[in-house]
Amino acid sequence: MLVKDEDLKNSILKTIEVNFSKNLKSFNFLGEYEVDNKPTKDLIFCSYKKLGSIIDVFFISLLEQIKKNSTYHFLIKDDKFDQCVKDLFKYITVKSNTVSKVLLKEYVSVKNRNNQQFEMLIIYIKSIKKYYSYNYISCYTKLRNCHAPEILDENKIHLCPYCKRNYINIVTIDKKKNDLHIKPDLDHYYAKALYPFLAISIENLIPSCQTCNSRLKKEKDFYIEKHYQPLIKNEDIFEQIEFGYLDDQIYIKNLEDFKNNQKAKNTIETFHIKEVYSSHHEVVFSLKNKYKRYTKANRTQLKKLLPTLTESVLLDIVFYEYRHINKKTEPLYKLKKDLYKIIVES
Repeated sequence: MLVKDEDLKNSILKTIEVNFSKNLKSFNFLGEYEVDNKPTKDLIFCSYKKLGSIIDVFFISLLEQIKKNSTYHFLIKDDKFDQCVKDLFKYITVKSNTVSKVLLKEYVSVKNRNNQQFEMLIIYIKSIKKYYSYNYISCYTKLRNCHAPEILDENKIHLCPYCKRNYINIVTIDKKKNDLHIKPDLDHYYAKALYPFLAISIENLIPSCQTCNSRLKKEKDFYIEKHYQPLIKNEDIFEQIEFGYLDDQIYIKNLEDFKNNQKAKNTIETFHIKEVYSSHHEVVFSLKNKYKRYTKANRTQLKKLLPTLTESVLLDIVFYEYRHINKKTEPLYKLKKDLYKIIVES
């Protein structure tokens, strides 16, 4: 998301300044994006297109630091060492002292170089992950609680950008005050569990529904497995796909057009767009029911009774919600638009 309002920008910076802990041992693998043990304005308001390069900077710096340390001189000889370090950082959990068996199995050759050095590497990487997680993710929580509605309002986003079928307002209850609050569910395009140093980068935040965020996307690594960023121009999958309808089945008519577009394919598959949209038979039912009642022949009879009615005005009366659909606020707008063309206009 974007933040252009200077007052809001300053308020966000103040919130982060106040809540960014300085008590933990500091690490600086972000170069110019972290100065005096604090994230810079350039990191917080970094453009989406530069976020990937920040990930590159982080891991290049991390590997350089580790390889300078003779403590790990046996391990660095393994061909898988660099990737092992990256995956250890991404998938190690701060609250646990264990590393997943899957990860250990993947990098058993590195571990076997020297088990003691490998254990020390885990401890070191965990301390780094702890620093970035505790500082950046705790700041994100404050940022979300204090400024999410304002950021959302500035961007005028009402529907989940990933699915375009659910509203994104999340109702929470403050039990102490016995009060209701509506806050958006903010997804991190680059998952904060994997890349905690991007947790407070505003353009890494995607307001989303809980289904897309918590059940479908989860912590999938979009840095490795490329997906569309739905808030970026030309990366809205719903501006590219076209829905069809045949024999009571809803499908994506131009799915073959994306066979050489991996980002588009990944986006469709991760968010199960084909499956999710194929279940919305109520849209078909509503359109077909209206069309049966107001067929072209029936509309002709109405125009004879009311000669001032034009075809366009009559269609507006019957199918207004489909002909003048607002794609920013109407759930399933693309499906409704495409099915209207097939059922009514064809």
